[in-house]
Amino acid sequence: MPSSSSPTTEAVVAGSKAFAVALLAPVTTRLGTRPRIAADAAQALSLCRGPGGLVVIEFQGEGSLAGIERLLRDGGGLRVLAALAPEHAAAEAPLRALGVELARWDGRPDGVLGAIERMVRGAAPAAAASAAPVVKPPPLAVPPPPPSPSPSPAGPPPLARKATAPPPDLSFEAFDVSVDDAFPGEPPAPVAPPKPEPPRGGGTVYVPPPPAARVLWPAQSASAADAQAALERVASGAARPGDALDGLAAGIAGGLSELERAALGDGPMALDPGPIRSAAVMRLRVASARASAPAGGSEVDGAAVQAMLADLDATLAAVNGLAAGAPPDLLPGVEAVRNALVREAIDFSDLAQRIASAGAVAATAARAPARPVQARVIAVSAEPRPRRSWVPWALLVIAALGAAGYHGWRYQQRQRYVASLKTLPGAPEGMMLVPAPPGAPQLLVPLGGKRPDAAQVERFRALQQARGYEVREIAGGGLEVRPAPVGSSGGSTP
Repeated sequence: MPSSSSPTTEAVVAGSKAFAVALLAPVTTRLGTRPRIAADAAQALSLCRGPGGLVVIEFQGEGSLAGIERLLRDGGGLRVLAALAPEHAAAEAPLRALGVELARWDGRPDGVLGAIERMVRGAAPAAAASAAPVVKPPPLAVPPPPPSPSPSPAGPPPLARKATAPPPDLSFEAFDVSVDDAFPGEPPAPVAPPKPEPPRGGGTVYVPPPPAARVLWPAQSASAADAQAALERVASGAARPGDALDGLAAGIAGGLSELERAALGDGPMALDPGPIRSAAVMRLRVASARASAPAGGSEVDGAAVQAMLADLDATLAAVNGLAAGAPPDLLPGVEAVRNALVREAIDFSDLAQRIASAGAVAATAARAPARPVQARVIAVSAEPRPRRSWVPWALLVIAALGAAGYHGWRYQQRQRYVASLKTLPGAPEGMMLVPAPPGAPQLLVPLGGKRPDAAQVERFRALQQARGYEVREIAGGGLEVRPAPVGSSGGSTP
């Protein structure tokens, strides 16, 4: 608690609602005065000015830096204490250059209170030196006690109770600017559980750490930003030795075409390098997902799988749009990028289905209840016989039934999905049509990587040739359908 000789400090706590709630009571206890609450620096400046004021502000980004500069410029000598979270450590240097006191903010008030203690101690000697001399008045004579109307037994006089000041009111209603007024419409901040008190006999109290969040596949694979940074490091020769992602990036970079290498660089190109660069980044993300694929029987993050598939579809659509207007000399390179991306999408989808199927079988076996076995005496024999438990066999049967049901459901879903895919009339069996913009070549790819039947391919080629189109086989078993060269007989759209 502050001593009676400490100067009075007018304080304002500015920041988020959680920040204000965490610091209200500790700052009041330390300063002996109730701080006022503000949502930002502008509101804090309207509540507190002058060298006797102190603003404890939560640094929340670039906007906070401009607000702190305004506090120092227009506050009339106002003292400012900035609380920095670990993610804002880069702002420490510019804040120190402004002369702002800094404190660590990790959700607990200890670091902020320590900084307030340093600021109050630094301001106390200056305030004491500038204070006017105090003239101590002479002591007042104590009046004699009034005569007692009736004789009382001899004994010491009763002790007078020492007058004590009431404790400071730490309730939110006692503050000039309440938390709800400063932060309208915000949900209430969660109240942290009280810390356990140490035992009186000495020693420490073990507090178990909070359980770590479980990250399921493929959420732990490389993000788009990390994958692009790894590819740029490899392309510039600055790959980090021993880094797993840079190692995968080196393998991807070794198989890139000249068009993809040019897109990853900064040189001029005859087409937009964005879709080509995104395709290379997407290939590295899929490679990271394959490298981190769990063993059989593991759960997967369904939302992360769907997000990866959505990113693959968006990247493929961007490359298809690029192929529609690509120059003739760059069109084969764009088509190669598109074909490689299609194979990545199919491989990732199959991998996700295999892991999810194995995880469903393991979960079904784990949920199977182990019922107690009731022993019954059937016959008495002099020769001991080995005990045979039917529980493992029952679990095996349940797991097999669960797996069969799940695979049957997956088969139905896959058949519905295959039936919904578009194709071309007369196309070989198992070939799906990749979406493409109008005027672009039509691309058919096999489902599951299975190559089409050669006889069906020849019949399809003859059919398309009669309609004025040519069919060309591409890598991976795909077929490309495009209009025949000028001079050939035309036909209807395939």
